[in-house]
Amino acid sequence: MPNIALSEPPQTKFAEYTVRPDISFYQALRCHFLFNQSIYTVGDCPDDIFRRFIALYSQPTATNKRWKPLHQHKLLFTLDQDCSDVARWYAIETLLAHQIMVPLVSDEEKQPARDIVA
Repeated sequence: MPNIALSEPPQTKFAEYTVRPDISFYQALRCHFLFNQSIYTVGDCPDDIFRRFIALYSQPTATNKRWKPLHQHKLLFTLDQDCSDVARWYAIETLLAHQIMVPLVSDEEKQPARDIVA
């Protein structure tokens, strides 16, 4: 029987990519915002207040070409269906990922949480 040497398959080099959110779940829920002359905490404010806050700051602008009206509609639709803590974090993270300025203040930093600008 012939002696056949099996060669090992060539090593494939994989690039590792990680995605780090612009704001952590807990940081987002502990942030404060000013709306209608009242201060609210993201994780504790009434659902309708949070939705109105996000609706106000998710308006498409001429200066941000990455954020379209469809993005805003999808985000607001999501919050209409579910305004849980995870949905609130997702809304803030989505805006930050699209470089939308969201005026939040973090307790941890005692300064604007990146003025929450990505």
